[in-house]
Order: sequence, then C-alpha cells, then structure tokens
Amino acid sequence: MDLVENGSIRPHGEDVMNKELLSWLAPTVALLLSCGAAIAVAEPLYECSPVSPTPQTQSSTPRIEFRLQKPGTEVQLQVQQQTLARLLLQKTQISQTEKSIALYENRAAIEKTYQAIAALYEPTRLHSSHIKSADTASTFTPPSPWQSFTALDISVEFDDSGSETFSTLTKAIAGTGRTLGIFLNDRLISASLVDAVYASKGITGGQAMISGNFTNAEVQELAPWLGLSLEPKASKRK
Repeated sequence: MDLVENGSIRPHGEDVMNKELLSWLAPTVALLLSCGAAIAVAEPLYECSPVSPTPQTQSSTPRIEFRLQKPGTEVQLQVQQQTLARLLLQKTQISQTEKSIALYENRAAIEKTYQAIAALYEPTRLHSSHIKSADTASTFTPPSPWQSFTALDISVEFDDSGSETFSTLTKAIAGTGRTLGIFLNDRLISASLVDAVYASKGITGGQAMISGNFTNAEVQELAPWLGLSLEPKASKRK
C-alpha cells in the first residue's frame, strides 16, 4: 500500500516503492557507477562502504527543517519547480562554455528560485535537533566528478518530542494535496504528499525515510553526520 504518493518520506520499515525522487531537481541524466558492478569500462572512483558514525562525526548536524506547504500554493510550487529545473539545466550548459557573466546571472536566478520555493512553506517546530539518529537506508555510492546530483535514502529516528510533532504534521496534510517539505540549509530537498489514510492519526512510530536528490556540496555536508566515507578509491590501472 502506497503511503506517500511522491515517495519522498514514509514510515521506516514499510514496503513502499519510491515512485519519484523529485525529478525536477535532476535535469540531467548522471552516469552512476555501482560498487562491485562492471558497468561500462570504468571503475568506481570511490569506496562505497559506509563507516560507522562516531560522536565526533555526528556532533555537527546539518540544519534540516520540516515545513508545511501553505494552502493554495500547489500551482505556484509546480511553476517554481519547473523554473528551477530549467535553470539547473541551463547552468550545466553555461558551465561547459565557461561564460562567467552568464553563469553568475544563472546562479543568482537559481538562488532566487530557491527562496521563492521556500516562501511557499511555513516553518514548524520539527528540525535537526529532534532527529535522534540517521543513516543511509541503501548502498551509498559517493558522487563522481561528472555527477550533478546524488540520490540518497536516509532513514531517521525522531526523539519523543519530534515523533509527536511529525505525527501532528503528517496528520495536518494527509490527503490535502499539500506537501511536507524537507529543507537543508533553507533549500527544498524533498517534498512529500501524505496519503489520506493518515488523516486521523498521522504517521506514528517516530521513524521515517527521506528520499531526495542532493548536490555534491550537500552530500559533503551530510557525509560526516551519516558516517559516510568519501575517500577516493585507489586506482587499479597498470
């Protein structure tokens, strides 16, 4: 049974297919190399096994916030997402031609669009400080230099206060067509539709799965928190 239509956030442990990973965030098709798999003729550039989180690595928690989409903004959000996808695609084309002025203007437009998207959401009391633990839910493949985005599934466990707030938030938007936005440093990284079956109690249990496409900079920031190794793999070329 699908619990969240966009597949961006769901109760941890449920057998739910991830139907969409915010394709508007990934305008280009990236070449992904799986660890241990013979894909094309290239070898993975990085070790893909996660390292065990330590108090030192998990002490610096990224600023993650859960926000509710404002009523009546469904069309606006779709328009802004389409604008962002166009600008991100444009950025890759500009970078290839090394037009510095055009690239500067493009970056400014992207930042403005991120801000416009953020304005469509209301802040809540649920944020990083309520996440008791977090880990990647699947095999992690660090980003290659030619990748613009990396897909991550992150399982999170809330503390008691966060669990209660999460339940309240998901109850509020269940079946409404509005999304629960997950923001990393004020940028929307995942948006979730909650199924109407949760309209009475919300999603309970204190655990959830966050799925999204992350920029290389975001992966670098999340890696210590999640205990992920980004060390390059030694080349085996003769």
